[in-house]
Amino acid sequence: MKEENEKTIEFLLSKPISRVRVIGEKLLAVFTNVLLLNAIIVATSFIGFQFADEQVSLNTFNIIILSTLLLHMTFGAVAFLLSAVMKKSRTVTAVSLGIVFISY
Repeated sequence: MKEENEKTIEFLLSKPISRVRVIGEKLLAVFTNVLLLNAIIVATSFIGFQFADEQVSLNTFNIIILSTLLLHMTFGAVAFLLSAVMKKSRTVTAVSLGIVFISY
């Protein structure tokens, strides 16, 4: 875990909060970042589709956005799982990127 290598786990665990809360807040941060990324994607996609020659239906647009959100949530969850299981942060980054590239 990154906190063990950088010696921040002592600080986190010295606070009067549980380990479950620490992990929950980290997971919430991951999903907040994914939601912010997807909000930007929705805005740029909506603007981009306005310049298209053909009209894109709202159902098609919603399916595209939902599938993007689910894909990002899946990769975020896998990266979070790997960061909890693996010890070195460099290894986690390399494995996560490898999974993403292989999946595409």
